[in-house]
Order: sequence, then structure tokens, then C-alpha cells
Amino acid sequence: MTVTFRVTPPSGMDRGPGVDRPAASFDLQTLDGRRLGLGNYAGRPVIVNFWASWCPPCREEAPLLVQLARRAPQGLAVVGILYQDTAENAQRFVDEFGVPYATLLDPQGTAAIDYGLTGIPETFFIDRTGMIRAHQVGVLSQADIDAKLRTIAGP
Repeated sequence: MTVTFRVTPPSGMDRGPGVDRPAASFDLQTLDGRRLGLGNYAGRPVIVNFWASWCPPCREEAPLLVQLARRAPQGLAVVGILYQDTAENAQRFVDEFGVPYATLLDPQGTAAIDYGLTGIPETFFIDRTGMIRAHQVGVLSQADIDAKLRTIAGP
């Protein structure tokens, strides 16, 4: 008789392979045509969320991210990176949900590759020194956001 155990982290507790490593830099175009990169947020904690308009879990978590961006502690930035979607669909999504933060286009998927994306939604919590401190695969809950924000909160 053989017994096999599979250890799976509890939902929302996935630290991910990039945790406690420097966040990959990116320089991408926003929906309104500007260039924006991680360097624009130097010295600030940043939440980077990979999403698509066609993704039901992305639609589920969108109101939480919008609320977070609107009530964010001073200095906290939220950035969305579009994954395998069109700018037109993204703009409709942004308008529908009233997304107040920058949405970046990643048409070649380079940022997704650099972050080791495994699917969407996927969110990275980066501290003010540029280190990834938490990683969420799948839809975020309010409890997930609260717990992961503590990993990037500064003094």
C-alpha cells in the first residue's frame, strides 16, 4: 500500500516564486498613450495586478481594487497590466468599473513573462524598496488584500 500526500498552501497564502525578490522592471504604454514603468513609483509600495476584460475572476475582484485605489494609504500605488486582451476591451472595462489607476498594455507579454505569470488574475505586492513581498494567484478577497498590504506597509 502506498500513501501519497499533496501539500497545497491554503487559498490566499500562495507566496509565489518571486516573493522576497526584486520586482521586475517594466516600461509600458497606458491606455491613454503615456509611458509608465515601475520606476515611476520608486520609493512607494505598489500593487501590480495582471488582468483581462474577458476574465470572470478579474471582474469579480475589480470593485475591491477600485475601492483600494480610491482609499489607498498615502503613497500606495495600484497598477493594472492587461494580459492577452485589446485596448478597446480594456477601456470598456475601465469605464464600466470606474478604474482610477493606470492600466498598462503588455501586447508582447514581456511583463507577464518577467513576473512568471501563471494565470489571471494574479497580483504582486511590492514594497517601497522594490521587493515583492506577497503574491496572489487568483481572485483577491478583502481579507487577502488586508493581509498582503501589511507585508508592504512601511514605517
